[in-house]
Amino acid sequence: MEEKKVKRNLMKKNLKELSLLERKEMNKEILSRVENTREWKEARTIGITLSLPFEVETRDIIEKAWGEGKRVAVPKCFPQTHKMEFYQLSSFTELETVQFGIEEPLITAEKISKEALDVIFVPGVIFAKNGYRVGFGGGYYDRYLQNYRGKKISIAFHIQIADFVPIEPHDIPVSKIITNQEVLICE
Repeated sequence: MEEKKVKRNLMKKNLKELSLLERKEMNKEILSRVENTREWKEARTIGITLSLPFEVETRDIIEKAWGEGKRVAVPKCFPQTHKMEFYQLSSFTELETVQFGIEEPLITAEKISKEALDVIFVPGVIFAKNGYRVGFGGGYYDRYLQNYRGKKISIAFHIQIADFVPIEPHDIPVSKIITNQEVLICE
């Protein structure tokens, strides 16, 4: 959808213009809000991506999870089948850099079933207050989240929140969006 592509590219440009100091402060606020949610406190296993430089930093969240004894699973995409699976991550040394500079788990890591993931932190570029999002355009998360029964949460900088995003039939919303300014309940 062309409208999504235009919005996605504009937001990525805006995100890249945030200063290091702004980003650091907002990341700290987001981590604080994440760790105070019921979903975080109850989760034994979380699914979370390794962030790109312009996204909310996820390494701090991953380290916090490890520190609390939570199991962390990160996604690996398989472009030939357009599928994605989650694999356990116990150390940042268990990663490889793939296409577009994305960090993914080594294929030798333990695969974690969808049912074992208590919470999935769903990435995106723009988020609407109703829980729908503009992702990166590959559709990996929308396919993976079909029939997923756990909690779906997104983390974002406040500038990524919009009143509306274009919705397609296959799009799957999240139930909560955590920003540096607020926690949005989308249900």
